[in-house]
Amino acid sequence: MAALLAPMAGGALPDDLEAGPKHCLWRVRSATNTVYLLGSIHIMRRDAFPLAAVIETAFSSSSVAVFEVDLSAGATVGSALGALAAGALPEGRTLPDVVSPETYRLAADRLADAGYDIAGMQRMRPWMVATTLTLAELQRAGYSPADGVDQVFQRRAVDSGKRVIGLETIDDQLALFADLTPEEDEAFLVQTLSELETLIPQVDELTAHWRAGSVDEVEALLAEGFAAFPRLYEKLVVDRNRRWLPQIEALLAGDQRAFVAVGALHLVGDQGVVELLRGKGYQVEQL
Repeated sequence: MAALLAPMAGGALPDDLEAGPKHCLWRVRSATNTVYLLGSIHIMRRDAFPLAAVIETAFSSSSVAVFEVDLSAGATVGSALGALAAGALPEGRTLPDVVSPETYRLAADRLADAGYDIAGMQRMRPWMVATTLTLAELQRAGYSPADGVDQVFQRRAVDSGKRVIGLETIDDQLALFADLTPEEDEAFLVQTLSELETLIPQVDELTAHWRAGSVDEVEALLAEGFAAFPRLYEKLVVDRNRRWLPQIEALLAGDQRAFVAVGALHLVGDQGVVELLRGKGYQVEQL
């Protein structure tokens, strides 16, 4: 029995891969199984691929692929409709009704500078305006959600017949933003507008650190955006880490090697999944 379990429990990778540069990838081992944790960047340029051999090997050697959500075709359609509904203001309300005149003027000016007309965003909640603008700017610079690390691996997992698991649903994610107070909602938009000019250089720097496996730098850059929103950080990151932990432990208690790809900020720091698992006594190492 021990001989049969040894390859699975060891999560063996070729020695030259284990000895190479480190990445935002961790191997977690229990007495019976191995789970790989990849800190994902949700939006990337296509030229970021292929990824490092150790990441590719961790994925190919796993029979289960786990992501924040299961982005099946049906779920994607539903998520788009859900996002539109969650990001819309109540009937009869428009953006000038829910933000200060100063914020509205700033938004109109910054949007115009970036080539957008605020008139098309009148029915959006402030967080939705911020999210729409951020995504549009990233896409203009060649970044795409379709090339995000998690989406690429999810498509490959489906194509190769791996079992795909979602840790939560799109509705779960949208509910996090629906609970923002009006003050947090407006502050989120103001923060986004203030960072617009430096957005692309910051994302370029983030992806460079991610590819280099510079975990401290990745953590610092990702956490910086939440500095003004401690409650949102708790809701979007810390609380979800804790909810995901039992599901990851269930994988470790099973007998099918798993590859888990979630946003990189969820794995780093003293409240990240990596440290939570270490605190539970699991053997965790960065690869």
